Amino acid sequence: KEGLSDSVTWAMLEDKSGNLWFGHETGGLSRLSPDEKFFTHFTEKEGLSSNSVALMGEDRIGNLWIGTRFGLNKLDKEKLAEVFHDGELDALRDGNVLFKNFTYEDGFLGIGCLANSIYEDRRGTIWIGTNNRLTAYHPEGDVTDTIPPTIQLTSIALFNEDISWPQLEDKKDTSFVLGNGVSVSDFEFEGVSKWHFLPENL
Repeated sequence: KEGLSDSVTWAMLEDKSGNLWFGHETGGLSRLSPDEKFFTHFTEKEGLSSNSVALMGEDRIGNLWIGTRFGLNKLDKEKLAEVFHDGELDALRDGNVLFKNFTYEDGFLGIGCLANSIYEDRRGTIWIGTNNRLTAYHPEGDVTDTIPPTIQLTSIALFNEDISWPQLEDKKDTSFVLGNGVSVSDFEFEGVSKWHFLPENL
């Protein structure tokens, strides 16, 4: 009734700024700052891999690490500063994903985290206890890929049938019947690409 999102708490943390964090069985995270009289809540809606929080830790540079039953989550101090501008709650917008998730696809094989099983050693390696193994996270190897992928079409089919676009380049007004009986006509394109021989601006 005082504002926690769940009455069962599995993990607690006081960060370097004096904020109190509570990890709940089903209610995600609750945060209480020293000068506030209300809780701020973070759940799957904000990007947590699960609302069942088992462990929490803060690394030497101020990032928060939250372990749930479905993986490890990182809350960058920069993201946290966006939400709490100058110590005041700025905005928690719907769809604003704050957490970076580490799951099986990222090499975090343990998935389910154990309560209060996190430790950062002198070299900055973060150790996390999970349901069936001990996992070490090496921050120096976590390099964000900032180069956007280039998307290229490699084929264009009409009604699931491959078309010889170079042969049609000079005969765009030609009508023809595909092998499945579909009649094709009235299409336009400006030319054929040099690599995949596909119609440009079809």
